[in-house]
Amino acid sequence: MNDFFINQSGFAHFWAKLKTLLNDKASTTEVKTLQNKTYELTALALKAAFPNNRIIVDNIGMPSVMVYIPKFKISDVIAGGSNSVHPAFIVNGVEKAGIYISKYQNKVVNERAYSLPAEDPAAIINFDTASSICSAKGSGWHLMTNTEWAALSL
Repeated sequence: MNDFFINQSGFAHFWAKLKTLLNDKASTTEVKTLQNKTYELTALALKAAFPNNRIIVDNIGMPSVMVYIPKFKISDVIAGGSNSVHPAFIVNGVEKAGIYISKYQNKVVNERAYSLPAEDPAAIINFDTASSICSAKGSGWHLMTNTEWAALSL
């Protein structure tokens, strides 16, 4: 078996370049070219170090680091609790195998929220704006619900 590692300075360079492109409002083509060169290696390194973490891209191809929370029953985490699936894993009446939650507090870039390492999170932001910038990422992206917060707290 070959040893696999990602050079930390290479990873830092990737995020620095991505940050520059975001701040310069680079074209989608420029961003996608950078992503295509680094996405697979970065995703593999992330998965090797943190098996429940994934890099998920939004509808314009920009990444966020997310943590997968597998479905659980209330009785799995509370002695004597209900044997039903926690409501965080029921979306529009459909039971899901799990949910993805941002690993990092989100940074706002170009009116979109991103979960990225080593970035200062957005501050002093109201609920409506937070909801809007999360939803702007495309289908399936949203501000965390109360039931999702409740699931994490268990």
